[in-house]
Amino acid sequence: MLRVESLLEAGEEIIYQTRPSRHLMRLIRLMVESVCFVLFSLLVPVSLALITRRFAVFPVLWGLPDSLSVLIISVGVWLLPLLALAAVSVDTARIFTCELAVTDRRILGIVPSFWIFKQIEFTFDEISQVILKGNKILFALKKGDVISVRGFQNAGVLTEVCRMRMIIAATLTPIPAVGEDPTRRLKRLKEALSSGLITESEYALKKDQILKQM
Repeated sequence: MLRVESLLEAGEEIIYQTRPSRHLMRLIRLMVESVCFVLFSLLVPVSLALITRRFAVFPVLWGLPDSLSVLIISVGVWLLPLLALAAVSVDTARIFTCELAVTDRRILGIVPSFWIFKQIEFTFDEISQVILKGNKILFALKKGDVISVRGFQNAGVLTEVCRMRMIIAATLTPIPAVGEDPTRRLKRLKEALSSGLITESEYALKKDQILKQM
């Protein structure tokens, strides 16, 4: 099974990771939907059987049906429950397979889509804005695209982590001017490491840059 960990590059670290909501109400709704779908799929062929007065001869388990109505009834009895099972399986895959992660380099994940799920990945430099609307997160990219993901746990936390990483990426990329106080920059860098805003590798890289300017 494809997971976020398998998409990481060498030396890349996960800062925050989340999965789709699995709260009780969502799982109950999934079960109710599947039961209703199965009941409906059985109701249709039974109704056709009663209307066509073919109730005693369906479903056709083997051999050929003797009329079009019996064929429709037989297909309905065996096909519609299978479609119901497929629909429930797709929803289940979306809940238990999808993941979304913020690393020290980018945002990547496996998110729900029309075809069960899709893979997304983009760097912080590509993002112009991260917006939270209810449980939906909108990633506005600088090239004009908007990527929408929804249904993930702790959407607010994920949004804040993304915004912090965007700020950190913007401040770590350029080398500070030589005129700034190196001791003060080192102190701020140490505070960022202690609070978990940057990783050990980022701290070491930035520290070397500052020390070379002293």
